Amino acid sequence: MTQVQERYGLLAHMRSIKNGEGFEGPCPIHRGTKPDQFRVSVTKNCWNCFADCQRGGNVLDFVALMEGVDVRAAAVQINEWFKLGLAHASLHATLLGLSCHAISCQTTADRFWLSVARQTAL
Repeated sequence: MTQVQERYGLLAHMRSIKNGEGFEGPCPIHRGTKPDQFRVSVTKNCWNCFADCQRGGNVLDFVALMEGVDVRAAAVQINEWFKLGLAHASLHATLLGLSCHAISCQTTADRFWLSVARQTAL
């Protein structure tokens, strides 16, 4: 995620948080101005906008939104920018793996909040 931020020239507009584990600054997606509305976790390799976008995701989601393309095209773009040398089949497998991981995370979160709701109702 840090390399992608550098690619867009964003690190100059962000400040380090949590002992270098992340950064925060104005949201580059909706061109925000508040210095704490957009956060990047380097350790978790994800980002969140707490203002107008109200979105978050991984590096592919970020590049897709910045470039106005789908996630597959973002993966191809990252592959080209950083000369990763991934073939089409490898990119497809990577995207499939990320999609499965995202679904798994959402399912886990749904189960957690359902259990909290049940306990609160008692």
